[in-house]
Amino acid sequence: MMRKIHSRERKNGLDAIFITQMILIGILVLYVAVLLFRKGESDTPFAEMEQAVEGVLDNSDMKEADHKMFRRNYRLNANDYDGVMLWFREGTMEVDEILVVKLKSKEQSDTVVEAIEARKKSRKESFQGYGASQTKLIEDSIIDVRGNYILFVIKEDAEKIDQVFQKAL
Repeated sequence: MMRKIHSRERKNGLDAIFITQMILIGILVLYVAVLLFRKGESDTPFAEMEQAVEGVLDNSDMKEADHKMFRRNYRLNANDYDGVMLWFREGTMEVDEILVVKLKSKEQSDTVVEAIEARKKSRKESFQGYGASQTKLIEDSIIDVRGNYILFVIKEDAEKIDQVFQKAL
C-alpha cells in the first residue's frame, strides 16, 4: 500500500530544511565576519620574531642598530614599543634596511607607519637622480602591518623576508 504525501506535509518538511540551511549560512557568515574583523594580534614573542627574521639576513654585511639609531632615523622612542629590531648596511651608497616593530597597542600603528613613510621618502630623496638601483630598491620596499607587528624592508630579497615575517606570526 502506498501512502500519498499531502502537499502540507511536503511543505512542512521543506520549511524545516530551508530554516536549517538559513541557520547554517548565518553561522558561516558570522564566522567569516569574525575572522575578517578580529584584532589579528600575534602572540609571537618578539625574541622569536627577531630570531626568525635574523635567520634569513645575510648578517655579514649588515649591522644591528641601537635605540639611538632608531630614534635618529625614525624619530620614535624604542622604549614606547614591545620590541624594535633595526638592521642596516653601512656605507654611503647602501640602502638595505630591515625594521621590525612590535606595538604595545593598536593605536601606535599609524604613528609607526607615518614614521616609516617619512624615512622611505627621505631615503628616496637622498638617492634621486644618481642612485638608480638604490632608488628602485626603495620604491620596491615593503611595509607590512599585521596586527601588533610592523615590518619595513628595503632589500633585494624583501619578499623572502616578508614571507618569513608572516610565517613567524
